[in-house]
Order: sequence, then structure tokens, then C-alpha cells
Amino acid sequence: MPTKPKKTASKGWSIRACWTDIDGQQQKLTKAGFATSHAAKEWALGYESHNSYKTADAHSITVEIFLTRWLKMRKAAKDISINTLRNYKNDAEKMLPFIGHIPLQQLRLDHVQEMLTQIDGSPRTVQMVRNTLSSALSYACRSNILDKNVAALAAVPKQSRFVYSTLEPAEALKQLDLLRDKKSVLYLPFALALFSGLRRGEALGLRWADVSTDKKTIRVCNQYTLEAGKPVLKPILKTAGSNQIIPIPDILIDILNEQKKRQLDSGYIETYVCAKRGRLPALSGFNARMKDFQEKNGLQVCRFHDLRHTFATRMLDAGVDIRTISDMLRHKTPTLAMQTYLHPGDKIKKDAAVKLNNVFQVKTQKKPIRLRRKLG
Repeated sequence: MPTKPKKTASKGWSIRACWTDIDGQQQKLTKAGFATSHAAKEWALGYESHNSYKTADAHSITVEIFLTRWLKMRKAAKDISINTLRNYKNDAEKMLPFIGHIPLQQLRLDHVQEMLTQIDGSPRTVQMVRNTLSSALSYACRSNILDKNVAALAAVPKQSRFVYSTLEPAEALKQLDLLRDKKSVLYLPFALALFSGLRRGEALGLRWADVSTDKKTIRVCNQYTLEAGKPVLKPILKTAGSNQIIPIPDILIDILNEQKKRQLDSGYIETYVCAKRGRLPALSGFNARMKDFQEKNGLQVCRFHDLRHTFATRMLDAGVDIRTISDMLRHKTPTLAMQTYLHPGDKIKKDAAVKLNNVFQVKTQKKPIRLRRKLG
């Protein structure tokens, strides 16, 4: 309960709010400047109600302090990749000039909405900032610091849907053969992404110890990524579900056997499948090198990650069910595969129309002709 309001000579009415935090400790805060004792008591009761059984500093922590703690917690939890953590930090830096000074409990929807309209960047950049803030505030709600996640209610500018460039089988094999003939460092990563759906960092981080040509499987458990601007090999993938043993087709088995033979013939024993003389291809400019190679040779241009989309779409063409495709992509649920990675081709759509037609088609039967016997 609050203390009894007191009248001061210069600061109007003052009062002390008193409440118990989540740890059972007594907290208090004095505020002056109220015009009446009723206004003072009304504030104190509301303040106590809002802060009771929350963390000790829930009433005073700013957005900046909270985000700093949240980022430290996410780093310590080790449940996200280095790249994701870096993106969170970049998003937080974009927010702080606008809302960092605001006490967390006083953060309103209009604060967030105004911030989003002032951030300099593409619609996707703005959306990512909103998503990061929403994730942080969701944690604040679970931690009993906030009652409502205002960022989840904020509107973001619409962005045009990105068009992925999936390769037809003939085009994909043409590019693969040319990369092999020109002895490009892109050849092995290209093949791994095309035939197993590996991400760039996973393909470059694949070790021979994780390849079983006899069982026709690979174990995805490492990634080659950037940390503080420097390439590093990490045993942490994008998500926990990404760490799996997956089957691979015979065409990739043959490519891996050829690569193993080339490395042995060179007299240098490699740890990583894509390495040459102990060095992996540079991460920076990977897509730029692919684009340059494709344009110079008159090939269809695509990003490296589009090969993962090609992998998923070609499996769909082959009649593989969506659940299996999702498992091969190592997603938690099939939803992401359906919404992002599967791009049905014209043939599949036409086949679907034929199947639908067959379902509704009604076969008419000719009625038998009855001959009348002539009488008399």
C-alpha cells in the first residue's frame, strides 16, 4: 500500500509507492508534483498494481538496458547462430536512437510505429527490426517485466515478394559440368547444395569424416561462417534441427569419390571436402563470383542459396511428399518448406489439373437398344 500523501511547499503533493517484486523483496518509489492528494494516491495505487511481482528493476529499466541484457542472454544460451546474433545486434543499434531512452514499461505502440517510419532502409530491413524487437519484448512478457508486446502489433511496410531462380535439371547439370571443366572452386559447393540442399556454410564446413559413401549419407554438423569479419569454422548450425544425418543420391556419391581421388593424387590429405591445399574458398563475394561465372558463360543467373530452392523443387517434381522434403531441408515443420522453398513447375500444375479432371469426370454409358418384336 502507498504511504499517506504529503503536502510540500514547492512540489505539490508527494507520495511513496510500495510493492513486492517477484523475489518477495519490498520496493518503493517516491514521486512529487501532484496537484491534489487524490491524484497522488491514484498514481501510487496504479504504479503498485503495475509493478507488483515483477522483476526488481522492471519499473525503471530502459529499452536500451533491456536490449543489452537480452542480447547477452541470447549469446549465453547458444541457441542461435553467430550470424543471427550479429543481425540482432545490428537491428538493436537501429532502434536505440529512437526508443533506447524510453523506460521499457512506458514503451507504447506509437513509439514503435514512429521508429519504424524513421528507420533508413528497405521494407525488409524495417520488418527485420520490428521482428527483433518483438522477439525481445516477447521475452520481457515471459519474464514478467511487461504485460503486452507492443511490437507485435506494429504495422510494417509491405515488401515485394522475392523471386527465387530455380534451375531446371538440364540447366543445373550444364552449369555443374562447366564448373568442373574449368576447375572452379565453386564446383563442389555447387554440387553439395544442388544434390543435398546444404546451405553455403554447411557445404564449405563439410568434413570427410562426416561423409559415408558406403551408407550414402552425410552428417551435417559444422558450418564455415564469418565472425567479427573473419572466417571461422563452427560446430553450431543455423538451428538445432539442422544437425542431422541425411541421405545423398548416387550422382553426388560419384562426385565426392572423384574429389577424394583428386585430393589423394595431389598428395595432400584434406580435412574438408571443399578444401584445396588446406584452404577453403573465400566466403566474401560468393554470390558475386557465381553471377560473374554464369554471365560470362551465358548461363542462367542464380544465387547460391537458390540451389537449395532448386533441390527442394526438383524433389517435388519427382513426386517426393512435402513432409520428406521438409525433413531433407532439416526444418522443424513443413510450413517453411511449403511457403518458401517449394516452387511447383508448369508440369506439376498441369498434372494437378489433369488429376482434378479425372476426379470429376463422369463416364456416360450408352443405354442398350431394345428391339421390339413385330406382332402378327
